[in-house]
Amino acid sequence: MEFILGNVTIVMVAILAGPWFALLTAFGCALGLYLAWGNWFVFVFVALEALFLGYARKHNLYLLYASMLFWFLIGPLVFTSYAMLFSDLPSNHLPFIMIKQAINGLLYTTIGSLIILIWPFISRFDHFKHQPRRTFNAQLTYVFTLTITSVVLVSTLLLNQTHINQQQTLKLSKLNESLDFQYSTLNHYFEDHHKSLMTLALWIEKYPEQQDIIEESINKLIEFNPDYRSIEFVSTPLRSTALPPLSIDDNDQLNLTLVIDIQSQSSQQSIGQLIAELDIQKMLAEKVPASGQALPQLLIIDNEQRILYASESLGLTVLAPLHYALSGAGYSTPFSLLNLHDLSNNAPEYIYLTKSFNNGLQLMLLQPFSPLLISAQKQYLYSFGFLCLAISLAFYIAGTISRTQTRPLELIARRFTQPELRRTKVEFTQHTPIEVVTLYEQIKMSQRELLVHQLELEEQVAIRTYELECANEKLQQLATLDGLTSLNNRRYCEQLFVTAQEYCQRNHAKLAVVLLDLDHFKTINDNYGHLAGDECLRQVAALLKQHFRRETDIIGRYGGEEFLLILPMYDQTTLMEHLEQFRQHLEQLAILYAEHEPAFYVATSIGALICEATFSANIDKWLYIADENLYRAKEMGRNQVICTKEDSQVSSVSIG
Repeated sequence: MEFILGNVTIVMVAILAGPWFALLTAFGCALGLYLAWGNWFVFVFVALEALFLGYARKHNLYLLYASMLFWFLIGPLVFTSYAMLFSDLPSNHLPFIMIKQAINGLLYTTIGSLIILIWPFISRFDHFKHQPRRTFNAQLTYVFTLTITSVVLVSTLLLNQTHINQQQTLKLSKLNESLDFQYSTLNHYFEDHHKSLMTLALWIEKYPEQQDIIEESINKLIEFNPDYRSIEFVSTPLRSTALPPLSIDDNDQLNLTLVIDIQSQSSQQSIGQLIAELDIQKMLAEKVPASGQALPQLLIIDNEQRILYASESLGLTVLAPLHYALSGAGYSTPFSLLNLHDLSNNAPEYIYLTKSFNNGLQLMLLQPFSPLLISAQKQYLYSFGFLCLAISLAFYIAGTISRTQTRPLELIARRFTQPELRRTKVEFTQHTPIEVVTLYEQIKMSQRELLVHQLELEEQVAIRTYELECANEKLQQLATLDGLTSLNNRRYCEQLFVTAQEYCQRNHAKLAVVLLDLDHFKTINDNYGHLAGDECLRQVAALLKQHFRRETDIIGRYGGEEFLLILPMYDQTTLMEHLEQFRQHLEQLAILYAEHEPAFYVATSIGALICEATFSANIDKWLYIADENLYRAKEMGRNQVICTKEDSQVSSVSIG
């Protein structure tokens, strides 16, 4: 009962909170079992089961199915390993224990699952609320299987318990009958010997002085009954009838001594004693019936716990002291149990009953315990097989019923969720519930209404999408392009620098960063106006696009009248030629900014840096050197190009 209740709690915690809380609960429950049983293995076994069920719940597996896996695969392996390495349980006990615990395991799993299923209040503590939802078919199948399994399990346990109790009661009754029969047989035999001696005593009483007649009578009695080793008549009492009736002679033979006092009926005076010694070992060997290994076996001992007789299958030595130990502590059985061979083991070897004779001997009836265990084991094995068959049938029948009941819902779901089936008509059978048909009609009506709203929404979405795309395009232009020159802006150029640098690194090529500044641009604004200055910047930008038109060339407006060029895959000579050509073309470009207005000209100073792409990942270092070259060009008279290589201190200078 403690095992069942503790594990029901573990199952509920595993369902609600997962493996680690289940493990913590398992240690608490195992502590109670340890105090009750005194076995450390409960901590290991209960902890393993708690972790397995917790992880099964975490992975969205039904716990009844997980428990079946545990008790079919992991449980037997772990328990058998423990029993073989750390336990003194007999091997023939293990199948019964495993089958019994497997049935118990399935029972407390179904109880815990049913409690959570029928008590919605507990669901609010569920830690796995956001797991993927299961199908209605799977849910319904599991509920049916769980319910049927719980009923079959309870019925199986009750029937097995009732049947085993009846078997034990019947067995105990048969053993008592057998004990009474053996006792009455031996006791009758002892009484027959006593009566024969009493008859001889009456004969001696009539002829106490005629020794010849007495000796002849004694010899006839010994001849008629060979169990007597000797019979002696003494006129003077030698033995007390209260003395122990057993003795061992010089040949280590055990004798049963019978003493009869003979008194005269007329004078009531003692005539003498009749002392007879019986060969008790021979008598018992002949009179006690033999018994097989699985049948009740007999053991006769004296008042000093010496073995007078033992069935051959017991393997005990006659006349040796009897050593035994009571066993079976914790076994639920009405029998008295003991061990004759393995005295330190609690697993019982024999069922025993005892009865004492008047002469001080004690009769013990022994029945091997293993046949009773094997019988119970077979009973549970058949029940377990029937249980597995019942669960399989329950699962199949529940699945069939679930599919039958949920198929209309699946048809409706596919009809309204799969586009290719929207025009098909759902056919219902006469077994389809009216609620499902009504639900289908309501969904169809709602679908029509939704279709009208959908068309209106699609039209609105199309309009809003077009407006949004236009706005995004404008935002993209504002984010990456300079509004006046339609060149890349400074921020976007700096972002593109990373791509250009990686490209050059992969190809082991050089990279150039160039800054251009228009000379005396302020004078243009002052003399011709800002509109002329803006037109000048646009025409310079157009000329840059004409000269640097490779897909990898990056051209941007750096700010004001400054422009930025990022040029991958150049060598120094080619770069200087391109920059010089651009400077010359710009110098000769006549800029017209309005009709009937004279054209004007503009020149530019250029500072450049060309080196390996691995020079620096920071563009600011590149710009710093290019900017220094630009200012050197300004200081040296403007309208010229200065280019520096990173690995050389010599600058390339071109002066117009």
